[in-house]
Amino acid sequence: MAIPKKNKKENRVFNFSVEGSTEKWYLDWLKKKINTCEGVKYKVEINSKVEKDPTQRVKGMTIVDKVVITHLYDYEGNASNQIQQFKSIMDKMKEAENMGKKVTYQMGYSNLSFDLWMILHKRICKTSYIQPGNYLTPINNAFGEKFQSMDEYKKERNFKRLLENLTLQDVKDAIQRAEEIQEINICQDNKQNYRDFEYYSNNPSLSIHEHIKKILQECGVM
Repeated sequence: MAIPKKNKKENRVFNFSVEGSTEKWYLDWLKKKINTCEGVKYKVEINSKVEKDPTQRVKGMTIVDKVVITHLYDYEGNASNQIQQFKSIMDKMKEAENMGKKVTYQMGYSNLSFDLWMILHKRICKTSYIQPGNYLTPINNAFGEKFQSMDEYKKERNFKRLLENLTLQDVKDAIQRAEEIQEINICQDNKQNYRDFEYYSNNPSLSIHEHIKKILQECGVM
């Protein structure tokens, strides 16, 4: 008697370009976590590449149909040169959209850095830090670690160890905490718009959670 084949789940594909390795390691972990979750509706493919220039990300892709790409990067401060650097990436995203490859680019930013998003998996963080290194103490407190530097925290084996101790419930909690932060920013009415990309100059602020939430919702995890 033939054994009936299990129905294969449909794929849901999400494309990212990211500033650094920690963002990629996070997205790779999230993909694995979703696909091993019981009752997930779809198999998720999260295609991410460390590429600071969105145009280079598009040049390296074979695109035959419409595609959405999310760029994860940091809003590193409100000094004029930092604002210009932040906006220059949005210029690159618009340039990538106009390369004739049916691309829509979305922005997933963190103010001050991606480390804010990591902390939110364990606790709220409403403090306005001046530089990324200031996140070391809240990272250690959130994860029960004793890292001596940000470089130590970002070593592959250390960062991946933190990820392996996270759950999808932690991700959902991070989304909720990020939404709480953004509610404060909405009340302060400080939304910025540049080339149709919207963001808040407030520190802290972020939009990464919006894209992570969409992935969880589409796959039936949230």
